[in-house]
Amino acid sequence: MVEPTPGMRGPQRTMLTLARYLAPRVPLVVAIPEGFVSKAIRAGAPDAEILSLPFHGTRAASWLHGAASLMSPLGREGDGILIHANGLSALNLAGPLARRVDAPVLVHFHACEITARSRAFLGVWQRLGVRMVFHPVSTFSRGLLEAVGVRTLVRGILPNPIEQTDHHAQRPGPQRPFRVGWIGSKAPRKGLRRVIQIASLLRDEPVEWHLYGVALNRSRTPYVNRCLDEIAGRGLTDRIRWCGKVEDTRSAYDRMDALLLPSERESFARVAIEAMARGVPVVASRVGGVPEAVRDGASGLLFDPGRLDEAATHLRSLVHDPALWLALSSTAFREADRFDVTTVGPMLERFYGDMFGNGNETAASSREGRPRTATLTGRSS
Repeated sequence: MVEPTPGMRGPQRTMLTLARYLAPRVPLVVAIPEGFVSKAIRAGAPDAEILSLPFHGTRAASWLHGAASLMSPLGREGDGILIHANGLSALNLAGPLARRVDAPVLVHFHACEITARSRAFLGVWQRLGVRMVFHPVSTFSRGLLEAVGVRTLVRGILPNPIEQTDHHAQRPGPQRPFRVGWIGSKAPRKGLRRVIQIASLLRDEPVEWHLYGVALNRSRTPYVNRCLDEIAGRGLTDRIRWCGKVEDTRSAYDRMDALLLPSERESFARVAIEAMARGVPVVASRVGGVPEAVRDGASGLLFDPGRLDEAATHLRSLVHDPALWLALSSTAFREADRFDVTTVGPMLERFYGDMFGNGNETAASSREGRPRTATLTGRSS
């Protein structure tokens, strides 16, 4: 697997989950910069071969130097390489290798938008004859791909998997005070400011707000500073707890009674699935692929993006209605099973078989007949 950055966001956690599943089944090369993810793969997928990539501050530099690093050990492999690119940036990094050895590329598409730059690169790889197919994480993502000229290359949906052994846990009931959690980043589309506005609507309720993913000592962008000013201006400083970066998301979910996901755009919402697997009800904006992951009224409660009052009403219901909380928690716990890697992994194996011209071939059976499987992953652009 190739990852241009050593971070641990949703696509990288998907990469780690699939690496653990694939490593005992196929000869797997994981190309990634040294850091948390490479250490986790060494620990969780010891059968995988690690190819250390250089890391640079810009995507263009990462693509350029990363492509050269891939060419050196893999550029003469010939038949038997299948490239699994986890995102469009991974495709851009792996494209030169794919063209040199005429390797098929399976692109696992996670993005919630396709930029003009990405459309331009897609056109380049098509004109150069790179053999690629796209497996989106949701119906929403499929629509994005079909709108940019690759409709004939789009195949079946491949959801982001989780590992139930990591996340499965039934919850006995909510805590007091009720704890609403958010896991996101400093990117405005993740909805940090919306969390603050919803918290203000619930200022009279017995609710604590636990925010994960933004380290104030490192992430003080102008947007984050505006959010901090708004927290102070609304008198919420003593109600909102900044919990910083989190590597073990299980511990974060176990401190929550509900996950708030007020994103402006999402292709899939992996954090929602992880929370559901811990028995945490999800209150989320009805955007992108979120309704495909969270069933409204069953495993969570959805609200229209412009109706933050609706989100506040949903959370207030969970605070004061234990029966509703228990019903959503139990259903969320069960429905997370459909995203377990034991379900998604065999789907991926069938997609690999399709690319080798045999729809019935699994990755496990291809281990003996294929000299190498390179799974390349990267940031979506």
